[in-house]
Amino acid sequence: LYTDAEAGRLLDGIAALGLAERTIVVFTSDHGEEFGEHGWKGHDETLYEEVLHVPLIVRAPGLVPAGVRVRPQASLVDVAPTLLELLGVPVPRGLHGRSLVPLLSHPDRGPEPPVFAELVKRRKGRRSVAARTPTRKWIWHDPPTRPAEVYDLVADPGEHSNIASPELL
Repeated sequence: LYTDAEAGRLLDGIAALGLAERTIVVFTSDHGEEFGEHGWKGHDETLYEEVLHVPLIVRAPGLVPAGVRVRPQASLVDVAPTLLELLGVPVPRGLHGRSLVPLLSHPDRGPEPPVFAELVKRRKGRRSVAARTPTRKWIWHDPPTRPAEVYDLVADPGEHSNIASPELL
């Protein structure tokens, strides 16, 4: 509720300045929070959905239709190419991510490349990497002190049943 109220204050302030129709506003987060779903509290120990699945809300009058909800998965690296395309600025070569603008007119379909996440614990000498498709997620740990994980996100959206097998790894 606090965040909603503060977002409202921000939008009201932009409107009070007469800039609402020519200002792009993006709400997102670099991570979610885990509240014990997998035995941890916080955001810097795992790569489960409660930590990785964050909102991406774009308000761009005249550029992004109000109320459109894009269904294909996206990554935070897609924000910069999307904003650049909305503004008509060429996307620099080598910039990671893809523009989500084509999905604004076709929000229920489109390519769904895998998205990746990484968690590095330098002081502990650990690294975890996740790859996610719309239906599966893989998590690998380095060093492999914990087994690799594979989840069927359709049958097990809470990621409680690791289905890792040699065929899936």
